[in-house]
Amino acid sequence: MPAYGTYSVDFNDRVPIRQGTIDAIEAGCRHIDTAFAYLTEDMVGEAIVDVIKRGIVKREDIYVTTKLSFELWNRKLVVPAMKKALKRLQLKYVDLVLIHTPVNVVNPTFVNQELVAYSQSKNITVAGYSSFGFLVKRVFNDLSVPPTFEDPKLVRMAKKHGVTVSQIVQRYLVDRSIIPIAASLNKIHIKLNVDIFDFTLNPEDIRTISEFDRNLKVFLVDYNGLFQIMCDGFKRLFQFRQSYNLQQYELRTNGSYTCNFR
Repeated sequence: MPAYGTYSVDFNDRVPIRQGTIDAIEAGCRHIDTAFAYLTEDMVGEAIVDVIKRGIVKREDIYVTTKLSFELWNRKLVVPAMKKALKRLQLKYVDLVLIHTPVNVVNPTFVNQELVAYSQSKNITVAGYSSFGFLVKRVFNDLSVPPTFEDPKLVRMAKKHGVTVSQIVQRYLVDRSIIPIAASLNKIHIKLNVDIFDFTLNPEDIRTISEFDRNLKVFLVDYNGLFQIMCDGFKRLFQFRQSYNLQQYELRTNGSYTCNFR
């Protein structure tokens, strides 16, 4: 598995996804992450076909990850779902299939250092999605916790190495044998995210960043608010039902919200 990965999501405009994926591959990224829920598999597939046809890479040079949608409630649905995913991607195979959000928890202030160490001791590869952690504001997270990208310690560290703070953060994961998966459609940002292998952080740098861990788990209280976001996402997904072969669909919770798609 390549040491760095990228993914792109834009529910309002899917067109840049194709070019963003091409830009990432041309910049040297060889790990491409997508998912049914991102509505990007077809665009990612077009991008991969493009760069292969132009001789930039071969299929075996690219590591492609996709994810099973979180509403698949029966194992019998897995194989049909994967066949549709391969068709959208225009690929004969993908390198990794994940279950999308098997546990619906995002804790930006809790970095699971013991779990990471245990996984690595068992030769389990750890990939860091949303790899900027609590440096950026998360949905339903109004906690004003340090650090930010302007934190003096991170800024000094970036100046010392002659790189950006975002590159420091990505390199921190690489130096801990974690694969960062960062999203961007900006060509300059993509290049910066990929260009993290010309420097290393020393043990003091690693300790400094690790000390930012608050060991704080965040629990979502406004579940109905989260569910409304899920509904909005599925409504956008349903707009593409022809290309995604969606049938009549209904999403329910034990509470008061129900989304119907006809």
